Amino acid sequence: MSNFRTLLSCLAFSSLLAAPIATAVVPGSSIEQRRGETAKDNVFYGDRSYSFGDYETARKYYERALKIDSRYIKANNRLAQLYHSGKGVARDFNRAIEYYRRASDCGDGRAAFNIATFYLKGQGVACDYKEARRWLKLSADRGCADALYQIGCLYFNGNGVAQNYREAMTWYERAAEKRYLPALVNIGYMMSNGLGCVKDPALGVQWYLHAAMYGSADAMRNLGGCYSTGNGVDKDKDEALKWYKKAAFAGDEASIKYLQKIGEYETPESQYKETPMLLEADTVTVDSIVVEDEVVIDSVVVDYIISDPSVADTVYAEILSF
Repeated sequence: MSNFRTLLSCLAFSSLLAAPIATAVVPGSSIEQRRGETAKDNVFYGDRSYSFGDYETARKYYERALKIDSRYIKANNRLAQLYHSGKGVARDFNRAIEYYRRASDCGDGRAAFNIATFYLKGQGVACDYKEARRWLKLSADRGCADALYQIGCLYFNGNGVAQNYREAMTWYERAAEKRYLPALVNIGYMMSNGLGCVKDPALGVQWYLHAAMYGSADAMRNLGGCYSTGNGVDKDKDEALKWYKKAAFAGDEASIKYLQKIGEYETPESQYKETPMLLEADTVTVDSIVVEDEVVIDSVVVDYIISDPSVADTVYAEILSF
């Protein structure tokens, strides 16, 4: 153990020695010219500028990186994200698609997924589920869990393909293998309702529990619904309330509104002395450092299956009648 700690200390110290000194960089200065010798250097300093909110300078670094290496994936993705979000530039979906396409042509799965979202949302291009599916398939073949999940949603909803719950389940299971939490939740929902599989509410609860242990607020809310209605578990008002509170603590708006309605909501500062112990979940790798949130917020299509009716008025009445 001591040797292991010594190794970690050495690695940490060596990384500090290798790290560049954080110095303010002004575009056009000799410092910038000296530091921007490679595409990787320019992306690094572009990311630093972005992290300080200087999006225009970040754009200049990313563009310089592409002048050095037009196939540098990170630079193409960074510029795409700027045009996608409209930070430092006028928002331009077509330019964003152009840069994502360049990154995808170089083999990047995340870029292919982002292009698919434009077709799913009809941003910069006409809404086209079949074209979206083509890009999603390309992204999925490159290992992108988001893409596996979204293809499942296409089959579940019958968008651009014939509705096929069994096929949807297959794609969700592939995403679940990568511990993609929305896929786990949707499998639980389909198990509970017998969609594309033999109906097994108890097994559906197990899928919800697995997702909840990794922090899924949707799963926590659905567990509240299961306990409130007795779907797959014994009906238990207290257990239902516990899961609704955990979901609310995790930020689930539906659970917060429900708890407020029945007078059980407490502010985060005053509640949950015993918060749920969540396991550390593996996250989908996003080709981004400082702009990762932009990718998730602006690109991922929110296309969840309707959750269990845990916050419907009929359920409110059922819980209150305990």
